[in-house]
This record gives sequence, C-alpha cells and structure tokens, in this order.
Amino acid sequence: MRKRVWTEARLATLKERWEAGMSATDLAKLYPEHTWRALETQAMKAGAIRPKRTSLLRNQMLRHLGSVEGATIVEIATSVAASTDRVRSIMASLHRDETVHIAGYHRAAAIYCLGRGEDISRKAWSQKNKKNGLSSVKRSESHIRRVVHTDGLVKVLTIEPNGDADRPSRDPLISALFGKQVPR
Repeated sequence: MRKRVWTEARLATLKERWEAGMSATDLAKLYPEHTWRALETQAMKAGAIRPKRTSLLRNQMLRHLGSVEGATIVEIATSVAASTDRVRSIMASLHRDETVHIAGYHRAAAIYCLGRGEDISRKAWSQKNKKNGLSSVKRSESHIRRVVHTDGLVKVLTIEPNGDADRPSRDPLISALFGKQVPR
C-alpha cells in the first residue's frame, strides 16, 4: 500500500475548504484518493473547524436572496433544498437582525428582500395595489405571472396574452404528451 503524503499546501487548501463548509461530495471529488474519515482527521490536525449546518443554510439563503429581487419562504426553501419550517425559523432571525425586510405579499405569503428596509404591512400592500388598479384588472386583460423553478433558481415569467389565448403556455412535458407546445 502506498503512503499518501499531505503537503503544507494541500493541508492549507483542505482547511480553507473545510472551514468554508464545502459539502462532503465536493470534497470527495477534489480528494478522490482519500476517505471521508481521512479528510476529517487531516482537517482536525490542521486546526479547521467545520461550521454548523444552520450557518451554512443561512449563507445559502442570503446568497439566494441576493440573486433574486424577492422571494417567499417556500421559494427559498425550494432553492436551498431545506424544509419550510427550518427556513421560516432562520428567516425570523434574519428579520430580527434587520438583514432582510418584507417588501410585499404574494397571496398570504410575505416576500422577503435582502437588506435593510421598512416592512410593508398587508393592509398597506393591498391599498397600494388597489391604488395602482392591480386588483381590479380583468384576468383576460392582465399579464399572467408564473414562478418557474429550474436548477435552484427561481424565475418569474410575465406572459402577455395574445389574441386567441389568454392562458400561460403549456409545460414542455405536458405538450409532448398531449399536443403542440405553445411558444413562450
């Protein structure tokens, strides 16, 4: 059996990646010749401290909120692959710390945005929408918004109705099974 040598440079990069909270699968890809236990032992010898899962999830949530204009708890939970209860508790602490604020509402769900800001109440939000005439627009005349989840990203598509169809386009899978796809 050949001896695996850990140089100072490799130990330093392992320590840096370990403390950054890199996942076990990513570490296994970077160090395929070592077991998880060997990586853990070498990181401990180097003095690396692995961050807790909550702080890692918190950082993922903040990165997601930085990449979108605003998101609900369900959208954030979907993008970071965590339970809504866990995301809700972390969002409550972020809200208390004034790291995020409530910028609006989507039905009953609050839309959170990154950064300091003044929270808007449901009552003020509904009055603002009534003043802008958003709640009194007929469905056939309005733009239809769809939230699309792809590869951990949340995109909001606005679909303008055309003359003969005022509904959103079909999902590509459903179109393949049941008929022609409507262009997006």
